[in-house]
Amino acid sequence: MSYARASIFQFKQGTTNEGLRRAQQGLLPLLQKELGFVSFRVVTGENDRGISIAEYEEKNQAESALRKAQKWVQDNLRDLIASTDAFVGEVSLEAEGTQPVSGTFGAGKGSQQPGAQH
Repeated sequence: MSYARASIFQFKQGTTNEGLRRAQQGLLPLLQKELGFVSFRVVTGENDRGISIAEYEEKNQAESALRKAQKWVQDNLRDLIASTDAFVGEVSLEAEGTQPVSGTFGAGKGSQQPGAQH
């Protein structure tokens, strides 16, 4: 089981590329230095919206990354960000390539796991 720091953000109009450049140069190296770092991804969409996800091996590692990332964003992207929301959570469903889907949602609560027959 792994944990992720997820951030949902809204850049000010037309500032997405500059924000991504700054994040690549400053935030990414900061997150990579954190113990338990697994991966980092940013998805951007229309209207300067985006989601970033940094995955870590343990919950406390993701929580530490969340605190450091929030401070970094405040110090380095304040002029570009219109709004942001961030949280830490368990990676509950994942798949890569053609590998079977793995998930932890509903485990131990009487719910069926992904792919289970009804």
